[in-house]
Amino acid sequence: MEEYTWIDNETPYILSENNYYVDGDAHFKARFEKQLVTLSFYDGEDLVETQTATKNFIPLYPEEISKAGYSFVDWYSDPDLVYLFDFDAPIDENTNAYAKWEKEEYTITFNSNGGTPVESQDVQSDEKVKEPAKPTRDDDEFLGWYTPVTDDPKGIDYILEECADEEDQFIVQGRTLYRKYDFDNEVVDEDIELVAMWDDQEIYRLFNPYTSEHLYTTNQGELFYLTSIGWNSEGVAWVSPTQGDPVYRLFNPYTYEHFYTLNKGEMDYLVTLGWSYEGIVWYSNNDKEYEGQWVYRLFNPYVLTFTH
Repeated sequence: MEEYTWIDNETPYILSENNYYVDGDAHFKARFEKQLVTLSFYDGEDLVETQTATKNFIPLYPEEISKAGYSFVDWYSDPDLVYLFDFDAPIDENTNAYAKWEKEEYTITFNSNGGTPVESQDVQSDEKVKEPAKPTRDDDEFLGWYTPVTDDPKGIDYILEECADEEDQFIVQGRTLYRKYDFDNEVVDEDIELVAMWDDQEIYRLFNPYTSEHLYTTNQGELFYLTSIGWNSEGVAWVSPTQGDPVYRLFNPYTYEHFYTLNKGEMDYLVTLGWSYEGIVWYSNNDKEYEGQWVYRLFNPYVLTFTH
């Protein structure tokens, strides 16, 4: 009776080492119970699940487990993860099974932002990205590779305020805040697009032939989208620095007019009137030593919409 163990009797006895002695007539009645064995599933040193049943039970495949940055391979019968665990074999003793994982691979793409192209990299989770050779773009100075942080205006203001001592690590383009990527310390846990930033950025001007409005943007994606729906691209209007005094862009959802201002107070006031804030569209440098040109804003008093 391999699946059972004798555990008790119903007659008093005297125990001496491994022998039972009786001091009179005795009648023994054996009582047996089924032997239980346990199958334990481990992820490294962590116990994730157990299955306990009678000896020689057929195990069930455990519930699905996951680990950030890794793909689950299968369960193995040895801690060295050499031999695949056999779920068809009966369990006749306490047994362990061990999870095997493989690191996931992520793609790192480099958007050179108008510069020379840079090849993408495939990097395993928890590994570092290899910093590529610097791209070039005309006579512009390459500032580094940046990654998007947030496109929430309130979040942008909060982060810049909290990180005032690291302001040089951030650049705002349109509605998006970018942070300089740290190749020495950051590890990969997802697909990433890194964007090249330059000391100058091109300002594109578009014209809407249906409303006669001009629009200015540094975002090539916005440029391509608007031209695809009927706007006319008028090329690069000028080149602006990537740091300095921010120029804010707003949109009036009632008249469909865009508006630009250096004055944050004006921007905040217009938002209270129903205008939508669309982010920092470019920067203005008021440094007298900076060789730049003035950009003038005009108002047309004879029309009710698209007045600027």
